[in-house]
Amino acid sequence: HRALDDARATVDVLHGIFERLGSFGVTTLEELKGFSSRLTTAQRDKRHLASSIPQAPGVYIFRGPKNEPLYVGTSRNLRTRVRNYFTAAETRKRMHEMIAVTHHIDAIVCATILEAQVRELRMINEHKPHYNKRSRFQKMPTWLKTFESVDIREASTRLTKRMNDFSDAELFEKAAVVRNEIHELVRNNSRAHHIHALASLPEIILAKPISTPGLWEFTCIRYGRLAGTALSVPGIDVARTLDSLTMTAEVVVDDGSILPASSHEEVEKLLTYIDDEGTRIVSLKGQWALPILASMTPTFAEVPSLDRYL
Repeated sequence: HRALDDARATVDVLHGIFERLGSFGVTTLEELKGFSSRLTTAQRDKRHLASSIPQAPGVYIFRGPKNEPLYVGTSRNLRTRVRNYFTAAETRKRMHEMIAVTHHIDAIVCATILEAQVRELRMINEHKPHYNKRSRFQKMPTWLKTFESVDIREASTRLTKRMNDFSDAELFEKAAVVRNEIHELVRNNSRAHHIHALASLPEIILAKPISTPGLWEFTCIRYGRLAGTALSVPGIDVARTLDSLTMTAEVVVDDGSILPASSHEEVEKLLTYIDDEGTRIVSLKGQWALPILASMTPTFAEVPSLDRYL
C-alpha cells in the first residue's frame, strides 16, 4: 500500500513516545492520563521516586537533602497515593514547592490503617514537617478548667436565658450566636468526658473484620495510646494471636495526668475507630464508663428545643 511507509513512520514515532514516557515512570494508560504538560519539571524529573513504594497501607515521608522530613502522610495504598503527587491531579502550589526540594521518599508499611494513622500523628508531632499544616502542635491544646464550686449547669442555664431574651426581642442573629455557644459547650463537655474515659482505661482489646473473609485485625489500646496491632493468620488459633498481641504490645504507664501516654488527637482517632459499627470489644481491663448526658454529642437537628427559638 502506498501509505505503508507513513504508517511505519507513525509506529516508530509512537514507540519513541512510549520510550520517552517510560523514562518518567509512565507504564499504564491510567498513568498516561495523569501525565500532561501541566506537570512541573520537578514532578517529571522525580516521578521515579515513587517506583519503589510498596502497595500496602502505611505511612510515607517526603525527605529533603539532609534527610529531614518535609511531609508525612498516610494511605491504604502507599504507591498509588505517592504517585498521585507526580500527576496533573496534584495542583497545590505548596506540594509543587515540596516536590522541588524532595530528595527521596520513605515508606513504612503498617499492619492496619489505624496503625498508619496513629504513626502519622506521632511523626508529625515529633518532627513538625514544614509542609504539614495539621497536627503539628498536639501537645499544646487549650484546656477549659471548671471549679467544683461552680456548677457547669449554671453556665448553660444563663446561656439559655440569654437566648430566650434575644428571641423574645426578635434579635434572632444574636440568639443564633448564643445557640452556637450552647452547642459548643455541650460538644466540648462530651468530648472531654470521652477522651478522659478512654485515657483512664488500663487496656482494651478490639477486633474488626478485614476485607479477606474470615480474617480479623486486632488492636490493643492502653491508657488512650495505641500499644499494638495484629492480624489473624489462616490456620493459627485466634487465641494465640491475641496472647501474642498482649505480650508484645507497648508497656504504657499511667502517670495520673489527663492524657498519660498520648495526645488528644490520638485518643480521638482511637475513639472514631471504636465507634465504627464493625469494631467489637474482645476484652477490657478497668471500668469504662461515661455520665449519661456526657455520652451524647447532639447536633442541631437532634436538639429541636434550641432550634425552635430561631
